[in-house]
Amino acid sequence: MISADIVAFTFREICKSIALLHAKEIIHRDIKPENMFFSEDLQKVIMIDFGSSEDLTRPELRKQVHDPKARRNSHVNFVGTP
Repeated sequence: MISADIVAFTFREICKSIALLHAKEIIHRDIKPENMFFSEDLQKVIMIDFGSSEDLTRPELRKQVHDPKARRNSHVNFVGTP
């Protein structure tokens, strides 16, 4: 069984990681247990898999493709695990 202290520590570390990303204007968009792990010394939670992340400082990465036959524009990128 995992202690409440370990759960609280892990949750705080995940929140710190997300806050750091948001401070750099990056949105991860695929946060799940498979995309994070502990550092070797077990003192940090490391986020991985930024394949569907979005960098808000680079709007050119959010281009839209216009299809005149479609009822709406579609985005070039996708979100989450396919």
